[in-house]
Amino acid sequence: MKSGNKTLIMIFLLGGVISFLSQCGPALVKDPWDKTAQARYYQLDRITASTQAAEAFRKGCLDIEKKRYNQAVKHFTTAVQHDGDLWEAFFELGRAQQAVQDYDGALRNLEQAAMLAPDRENVRVELAATRNNASQYYYLEAEKAMHIGGLLTEVEKLYKKALNAYPKNLSVLIGLGKYYLLLKKPLLASHYFQTVLDLVPTQREAVINLAKIHIAAGNYLKAQTLLTEAAPYHPDDDDLTQLLSEVKHGLSKGEKPSELILIQEKLAITRADLAALILVILEPRTLSWKSLPSFNKPIIVLDISEHWAHNYIKTVLEYRIMKPFPNHTFKPDSPVSRYELAGIINTLLHKVTTIEAVSLDNTPEMALHDVPTEHTLYQAIQNVINLKLMNCDEQRKFFPHSKISGNHAIGILSNLKKLFF
Repeated sequence: MKSGNKTLIMIFLLGGVISFLSQCGPALVKDPWDKTAQARYYQLDRITASTQAAEAFRKGCLDIEKKRYNQAVKHFTTAVQHDGDLWEAFFELGRAQQAVQDYDGALRNLEQAAMLAPDRENVRVELAATRNNASQYYYLEAEKAMHIGGLLTEVEKLYKKALNAYPKNLSVLIGLGKYYLLLKKPLLASHYFQTVLDLVPTQREAVINLAKIHIAAGNYLKAQTLLTEAAPYHPDDDDLTQLLSEVKHGLSKGEKPSELILIQEKLAITRADLAALILVILEPRTLSWKSLPSFNKPIIVLDISEHWAHNYIKTVLEYRIMKPFPNHTFKPDSPVSRYELAGIINTLLHKVTTIEAVSLDNTPEMALHDVPTEHTLYQAIQNVINLKLMNCDEQRKFFPHSKISGNHAIGILSNLKKLFF
C-alpha cells in the first residue's frame, strides 16, 4: 500500500475517533439568540442530569436557530417538565414565548428563571426588557380595542395587564385615567393621573386631565396650584391657558361655601361638615390605600343633590369612608356623635396601608363606664383611645352620644393625618 493512501486512511480513522470521543464528551449547545463571535454555550451534561431534559433543550435551541418558535416553546416546556431546576430551560422558554407574543407565559417563566438563578445578570436584563415589551404590547392592544369599540371589560383587563407588567409605564397610566373618565369615574381617573405626576410632576396630559377633574368638583385652588406649577414647562399652551381662565372665573364667583369657613366655629358639626373636613384635611387621594374601592354597585343617595356639601359627600361615599343609611339618605344636616366619629376613623385606620393591622384590635382594652363591650362600635372606640385620637375623662366615660365641635373635629382629623404620614 502506498504511503499516501496509508496517510489518508489514518486521517479518516483519526477523524472518526475524534468524532466518537466528542460525542462521549461534554455536549455543547450554542445560545441560539446570540449571533456574535462571543456567543455563550450551554454545556448540557453539566446543567442537567436528565437526558430527556437535555435532549428537549437541545431541540429547542435548534428550533430557535430555524425560527420555529412555537416548536421551541414545546421543546423547552418538555425540558422544564423533566427538570424543574433547569433555569436555562425556563430562560429560553420565556424568550421563545416572547417571540410568539405569549407575554403572560414569558413573564411567568422568566420570573421562574430569575428565582432559580438570582445572580445571573442576563436573566435580570431579559426579564426587565420583557416586562417593558409586555406592558407596551398590552397597552397597544387596549388602545386598539378602545378604537374599534370593544368590550369595556376587555379594555380594562388589557390596561391592567399592561400596568402589572410595568407599573411605571406613563402611557398605560394615562390610558387608564382616560378610560375611567369615559366611565364617569373621576375618583379612579384622578388616582392614575396623580400617579403619572408623582413620576413626572409636569406631564402635560396628566396635568390637564387632573385639573379638569378638580374644576368639575369645584376644587379650584387645587386646579390653580396644579396648572400654575406646570405652566412654565408648557409655555404658550392654549389648553393650560384656557383652564387657568376657568379657574380664575370659578374663584371669582366665590363658590366656596360659607358653611365650610364657619365649620371651625360650630359647637356641633353635621355629617355634611364632617365630609367636608375629611376632604380638606385628609385629602383621601394622597393616602396609601390598601385597595381602591370597588364601583360594581352604584351608591344611590337621595338627599344631597342640592346640598352645599354635595361634592364632599359624594367623594367620601366613593371612598367608602362614610356610608348612606339603608333608606338611601345621607342625612347631611344630622349632628355627628362621638361614637359615630370613632367608627368613621376606625374605618380609615383599617383601609390605609400606613397603619399596621397588628396595632389595631389587639391593644389593651380600657374598661369604659358608658360603652358596654357589646356595643357595635366598642372596638372602634378602643382603637381611637389607644391611638390617642380621642379620649375619655378621669371617670373613664367616653360620652359616646355627645356632639363634636368644629375645633375638636379639626384637631382629631389633623392628628389622624399625622399617623398616615
